[in-house]
Amino acid sequence: MKKFILHLLLTVILYPLVGQDYCGTVMPESYKQHLMKKDRTHLQSSSRVLRQIPIQYHIVGDDDGNGYFTLRELISLHCDLNANFVGADIEFYLYDDVRYINNDEWYVFPGFNAGDQLMNANNVNNVCNVYITEDPAGVCGYAYFPGSGPNGGGIVLNKGCSGFYSTTLSHEMGHYLGLPHTFATIGGIEFVDGSNCSNSGDLFCDTPADFLDYRWSCPYIGSQTDPNGDLYTSVLDETLFMSYSMDNCQNKFSVMQESDMNNTVLSGRPYLLNHTVPVYTNLDTPKLNSPIASINTISSQQTILEWDPVPGAEFYHVLVTHFSNPFLYDFDLFVTGTSIALDELLPGVTYRWKVKPITKANVCADYSKEETFVTSVIKADVTLTPPNCSGNLNGEIEIIPTSGKAPFFYEWSNGWFANPAFSLSSGNYDVTITDSDGNQVILNYDLIEPAALVVDVVVDDNNAVANVLGGIPPYTYLWSDGSSSNTLLNVGPGNYVVNITDANGCSASKGFVISSIGDIAIDKNLINVYPNPVHRDDFIIDVAITNSDEYLLEIINIDGKVIYSSIENLTPDAYKFEISSNELSSGLYFVSLKSAHSSTVGRFTVIR
Repeated sequence: MKKFILHLLLTVILYPLVGQDYCGTVMPESYKQHLMKKDRTHLQSSSRVLRQIPIQYHIVGDDDGNGYFTLRELISLHCDLNANFVGADIEFYLYDDVRYINNDEWYVFPGFNAGDQLMNANNVNNVCNVYITEDPAGVCGYAYFPGSGPNGGGIVLNKGCSGFYSTTLSHEMGHYLGLPHTFATIGGIEFVDGSNCSNSGDLFCDTPADFLDYRWSCPYIGSQTDPNGDLYTSVLDETLFMSYSMDNCQNKFSVMQESDMNNTVLSGRPYLLNHTVPVYTNLDTPKLNSPIASINTISSQQTILEWDPVPGAEFYHVLVTHFSNPFLYDFDLFVTGTSIALDELLPGVTYRWKVKPITKANVCADYSKEETFVTSVIKADVTLTPPNCSGNLNGEIEIIPTSGKAPFFYEWSNGWFANPAFSLSSGNYDVTITDSDGNQVILNYDLIEPAALVVDVVVDDNNAVANVLGGIPPYTYLWSDGSSSNTLLNVGPGNYVVNITDANGCSASKGFVISSIGDIAIDKNLINVYPNPVHRDDFIIDVAITNSDEYLLEIINIDGKVIYSSIENLTPDAYKFEISSNELSSGLYFVSLKSAHSSTVGRFTVIR
């Protein structure tokens, strides 16, 4: 069974609302008319169909990516939203990864036009789009009613009004699903005695009369009366999310409000239901493996956090902090695997960390038990010199300590005690550094040699092409006949060798044989290319055929790459092939015309 647990308010945290309007949502006149005509006689029933709604969260920062709403607060916000809508039989799940937007004009904007531009540019179709930014038009949040708003509408939240224990998202989601404020005057002012509740106020008869259209603390102790002289204090319900009472007063929707929202999902926003809903999975608490308190040689430059996988988890929320303030974290990250490498910690500092498993349907599992570790005071720069060629023993690692107390002592995993360590092969190396105060740190480095040079020669009749893998490009070629490109063309039978040298001076060679061409006769009719050199867009290949056959016409660049290829069935005659040079850069090219019984090669030059 699913459980959405509402945070217990042990310490009330009130986000600043001075000079901040609470809700900027405006109900269109057309929607007011819709509500006035709506049948509510069935809304007292608590029998509802489960509705599952996808939310796409967008977190807005400034142009430089500063000021993001934290993932920790987002998780709390989403969990509280689900807890607040349990009674309405409505659940919310993550549609896709959180999307980050860096834009000053959308980070703080004075009017709603900028918010409309934000939605027009970024809304994901057929889901509930929720944006969290620094200051949306000077309000805590706003939403668009069904059938209104740009590009399908959505919800915009002020991050300062959306932190832990806030109800702003629940309030705005109520609007998004068709609810008015409890102090609305649709059809007129609702009386305290409720006698006109079905056609006045917010039109819900199980939400008492409310006139307070400003933020108020509970309980209300004023003396305001309705038109009949009855005191509002006798009926005001500060627990309703759609009121303007302070967040710590609110904890529910009324039964009629819950039923109305449930119905509105189907009638007003049916597209939200056209998705494959992720399966809810109960998630175990992850076990943290490393680092833990017993380890004191952790490098602040190479800290790797590792934990056991949790069955069913799609990703994990990782929190790391050295702050005593429980609301401040150095790292607040979503991670898809079961480890993460951190390289920006402080030396000689105690850190705490914990991990929560997450799925798109369940972000409310428990965090792991918190573990602590202390980073070493020793920091170091490093110069890595890998072996220049595969198999060589000329790699080197030099450590340059930048903190800690000299002199330093080094012990390498291969038995070396020197710095730098030299004559190294490719591989992974640990080094334990000890300073004169006895502080230690363990650092790990990879020396990665280039892949071995591998040469393959493809022989086609009296032509050969050298293909090279590995090493470090660019490569130089030297054939046994003195040629220096990667292609050997139109040579006679015999034994050949090609030597390849890469940019590091590593070399490899490959021998091959071009066999006798036997009965294959060379067509003595030369290929004529004109104009040659080629300057214009088109050029002509002129050939004379003496034997009927199927011919392969190819244009090959100096590197042996086939640029143009065509199969032609030709009979004895003179042929002209008009070819575009648009795709040819300056250089030397070869024209090859061959069949099973003949082969002819010509040359031409392109000059741009």
